[in-house]
Amino acid sequence: MVAKRLATDDHPASVVEARAREVLADQPAVAVRITGVDWFAEPTSGTAPVVYLAVESPGLHDLHRTLCDAFHTVPRLEGEEYTPHVTVARGGDRASGRRLLDRDIEPIEWVVDELAFYDAARVVESGRVSLG
Repeated sequence: MVAKRLATDDHPASVVEARAREVLADQPAVAVRITGVDWFAEPTSGTAPVVYLAVESPGLHDLHRTLCDAFHTVPRLEGEEYTPHVTVARGGDRASGRRLLDRDIEPIEWVVDELAFYDAARVVESGRVSLG
């Protein structure tokens, strides 16, 4: 799960991370399942298309709603617009992206029992929080 706005001029990443830890303190681990390949033909930002592995997880949606209740949502990315996924390719030609959509994959399942905080400005992990 990506939190798109951990650090702002008004709220340093450490303050937002501390609040996120507080909000996530009693949240359970969540089951996730990769169910297929899909794409964002016109992503909200960055180069198109974005090919991704589609993720099914009611628990991940619950975590997302919990964070949206605690923090403002980013329009067109969060709230009702949220699409859990694992990005596998970005950019390139549409024909190649479309060919990837035709691939069948075996479902992959696992349990998410911790979340990592990532500092994009410094390109490092800045911390973790356990779930469950």
